[in-house]
Amino acid sequence: MAAPVRRMGTHRPLRWQLGQNDCPLRVCGSGSATCAHDFSTMQIYRSSLLRFTPEGSAAFDPDGLLALQLDGQNRWRVKAAGAWQSLAPQFAHLPFTHWPDRIIAPGFIDMHIHFPQTDVIGSPAEGLLPWLENYTFPHESRFADPVYAAEVATVFLDELQRHGVTTALTFATSHPASVDALMAEAHKRGQFCPLCECT
Repeated sequence: MAAPVRRMGTHRPLRWQLGQNDCPLRVCGSGSATCAHDFSTMQIYRSSLLRFTPEGSAAFDPDGLLALQLDGQNRWRVKAAGAWQSLAPQFAHLPFTHWPDRIIAPGFIDMHIHFPQTDVIGSPAEGLLPWLENYTFPHESRFADPVYAAEVATVFLDELQRHGVTTALTFATSHPASVDALMAEAHKRGQFCPLCECT
């Protein structure tokens, strides 16, 4: 029996589309409370796949499979990654999300970014020193306020995630509130965010 397919944009588990207790594979009977096919701890994706081999070499699978599974700490971990043709038989009983014409890639790493400059990037100036004096330094003084720092930290990390950045070496201001706000928000999201303080 072929596994059911979820198309792009349908991210709810298939069991919810069939009914709370219905077997996704329709082998345990409708409404069975003893269905053994619980897919809530595993997600399968079919797409082009950019990945790294265990040896650290880059690999590209034009038709790839990525299997994710929840670990004991409720975090998604890679169970398998590689060519669809070779891995699909192992997961034939599971539904999968198909993203044709898309690429799944590892998260990007930003090696130098200033969190307090989120709102002044691209401000016009006739050079670095005028930009720092007229925009950056006045704006960074607002990060002494914990409420303001927390608001910007949320926007900053939202933007990193929206652009696929999962790790960033980030610079804060000399205000403890700026450091505390960014670390608290990153911790809440489970995002790795090494932090440097600008003095």
